[in-house]
Amino acid sequence: MGWEQMSINKPHLAYLILGGFTSLFMLCSLFVKERMYIGEATVATICGIIFGPHAANIFNPISWGNTDQITLECSRVVLVVQCFAVGVELPKAYMERHWKSVVFFLGPIMTYGWLATSLFIWWMVEPLTWLQSLMCAACVTATDPVLASSVVGKGKFAKRIPKHLRDILSAESGCNDGMAFPFIYLSYYLIHYHLDAKKVTFHWFCNTILYECIFGACYGVLIGYLGRHAIKYADRKNLIDRESFLVFYFTLALFCAGTGAILGTDDLLVGFAAGVGFSNDGWFSQKTEESHVSNVIDLLLNLAYFVYLGSVIPWEQYNNPVIGLTPWRLVIIALLVLFFRRIPIVLALKPFIPDVKTWREALFAGHFGPIGVGAIFAAILARAELSTTTTTPLAVLPTDPNTENYLVV
Repeated sequence: MGWEQMSINKPHLAYLILGGFTSLFMLCSLFVKERMYIGEATVATICGIIFGPHAANIFNPISWGNTDQITLECSRVVLVVQCFAVGVELPKAYMERHWKSVVFFLGPIMTYGWLATSLFIWWMVEPLTWLQSLMCAACVTATDPVLASSVVGKGKFAKRIPKHLRDILSAESGCNDGMAFPFIYLSYYLIHYHLDAKKVTFHWFCNTILYECIFGACYGVLIGYLGRHAIKYADRKNLIDRESFLVFYFTLALFCAGTGAILGTDDLLVGFAAGVGFSNDGWFSQKTEESHVSNVIDLLLNLAYFVYLGSVIPWEQYNNPVIGLTPWRLVIIALLVLFFRRIPIVLALKPFIPDVKTWREALFAGHFGPIGVGAIFAAILARAELSTTTTTPLAVLPTDPNTENYLVV
């Protein structure tokens, strides 16, 4: 009779896996991070792989519905919250005082990385054209703020990095996920409009640069500015309690994610700009200096996300000779990206970047360019645009080789 009381379904198994893994990891998190030098993202991904459909098959998000849509929205929330947090944690008026270094990282360094990676992909994945390789490369151009925070955020290892270098890498990781949109949509328009210079230039400049990026950044700063003065007023009039005060930035980040997506802007850039506008005077950072609520929220979001990600990794697509993918080719691409995507250009531009003061710092900044959640978000977004010309991805990938853009999708 006792067994009849058991109720096993998909949500209950998800709660069990996420709650059980998170509890066990937290009990030994200091040992794992500081003795074994393994971040929570790696451990959570391994957990997802073990319990996912390719191993134990206990936790299977693939059966929940449109996996790409779910992954896209989970990535959006995690990224916008992290980008907002980066903007909040930057020093007072940082972007105004260090704009030159930021421009170098967002301009020539990202452009070089995009073009270099496209050549590596074009060389190693034979069926792809160079335009299709440009689209693939655009997805991995940005530095991921989620993975970057474990190195240049608040933590033991961050203390070993000079503060000026830590700040510029944090600013870059928060900003350039949004700045990847121009590269993604330039590649998309080149493919979609078949190299029609007039149509490509018009749509890329008006839609992507002016509306999605520039308007999105201005909108984000406005949201942050209004949020800053609203919380100041509430604090001054004793209208807000301590708990709500600490969590306010998280709810404002969610608002940015929702409104940015609805308006069709670059919501990642909206989140970062809102964080900068929200904490540009340093008041909020000073008031929450002793609090670790942002770290707690980031940890919970990251653990849940990477467990989910580990369970939906499409391992069968890593060995698909039909589209030119084999394990050894992927390994070579990874090595080429690791050594030549950023290091040469950062070393070349070191004399012109004020916040990179030594060649050792230039080598570290060049090597430092984690690819993670931002790349997954960009890849699904690019795939949706290529297959549906909207930001809503297909529930099932096309199987007909004659489908337009079949190889790159």
